[in-house]
Amino acid sequence: MGRGNMRVHQSAVLVLLGLVAACGNGDNSSPSPSPTPSSTTTPTPTPSSSISVPPGCPGIPADKGQPFDQIVTGIGAAYPSGDRLVVYNPTEVSALYYNASNDAYVFIEPDPLYFTSADYSGSSILTPSDIDAANSNDTVQYRKNSCSPSSNYQHSLEIYKQNSSGSTIHLTYSSIGTYLFFNNSGLTTSSGNAFHFAIGSPTPQGSIPSSGLGSFSGTLIGRGYTRSNISSVTYDLSGTVTTQVDYDAKTFKTQLHITGVDTSNKSIDLGTFSFDNVGDPGLSRLKADGNGGSVLGFLSGPAAQELVFSFTIKSQITVDGVPVDIQMAGSAAETK
Repeated sequence: MGRGNMRVHQSAVLVLLGLVAACGNGDNSSPSPSPTPSSTTTPTPTPSSSISVPPGCPGIPADKGQPFDQIVTGIGAAYPSGDRLVVYNPTEVSALYYNASNDAYVFIEPDPLYFTSADYSGSSILTPSDIDAANSNDTVQYRKNSCSPSSNYQHSLEIYKQNSSGSTIHLTYSSIGTYLFFNNSGLTTSSGNAFHFAIGSPTPQGSIPSSGLGSFSGTLIGRGYTRSNISSVTYDLSGTVTTQVDYDAKTFKTQLHITGVDTSNKSIDLGTFSFDNVGDPGLSRLKADGNGGSVLGFLSGPAAQELVFSFTIKSQITVDGVPVDIQMAGSAAETK
């Protein structure tokens, strides 16, 4: 794909995420993002024919901008009725776009997940005026009401900053984030879609090491749902991740330690999960199945300094002595 190096633009007022043509130099400023399309354009996902746009909603804008190189996963559910729980497995697809002309992001959901034709989940346009500064710390968070007057849903886009001192993870060539389409009773609501994305500047094939080991560590984000007759709970996921890439054998092993916080702010250790597999012949993409799900990602930066991926996992936790299934989806970013 190769759209150049992706960096965050930081001014005195706000931080924007975008793509720039020049290599990142690790400082805290950059030119305004200027996405460069690849010579082979990533196919734009066609929204499901079941999605209808309510009156007053603009639909998918013609000037949505350029897509990032990205891996996207998602999970959606409808509680308390619990009638649907749908997972979108990690996929390389165009979903998050950036338009430099108006500093706007557009997220096009690649799958409607739990929504039906009566719901609007086709697109969202988010500009600097939508930044929620009070909740933007390690991340920049955008929030906006749904365009339909009759809808009680909101859009939220949250992206990890780059080159940010004291942040949870210091990223230069990549980032991770979350897009939510949810009932506006709050971000911790259990009714809505949660998409998690890993974006970056894929390492050129010729710059991926051909020998030795690469050790990476970082952080993860995500969302989990339990669903049973004794427990229907939403969890915001966080945790740590480590990956070792064997450039000689063209293999990798990833380990995720995941913690969940439910809507009552109760924390639970959800366990440690490992994925390992042979990468593609050139390690340009890292993919593995296991733990009832999968991971898909890529090395990022001119010399494979970073690694990002998205994941899905199905596991069990114990609630009041009874095993309960939990489905999780998220993304992770790592540095050497």
